[in-house]
Amino acid sequence: MKKLGKRIFQVSVQSLREAKDKSAEGVMKYKGFYYERCLIGDEEGIDFYDAFRGLREIGFDGYVTIIEPISKIMDNRELAKYAYRKVKELLIKAGYSIP
Repeated sequence: MKKLGKRIFQVSVQSLREAKDKSAEGVMKYKGFYYERCLIGDEEGIDFYDAFRGLREIGFDGYVTIIEPISKIMDNRELAKYAYRKVKELLIKAGYSIP
């Protein structure tokens, strides 16, 4: 990230975890590993705190977009609110001021 520095103006986040069922709908294969989307904050998913902290350290002040996770317990509206809240919490924890 430091090499790219001020050239980074937008970041997309998508939380993935190792797929339990490799034949399930939406499973992605990459370099011999199988992944499925999960909720931001999932224990088995990606922890974005360090990435956001690194972005903060290089002065990133751009846009963060969320690639929609998959949930069997929330509708799309609830899911969007949940994802926004979780990313906002992580950004604040990393030192950003979010209104």
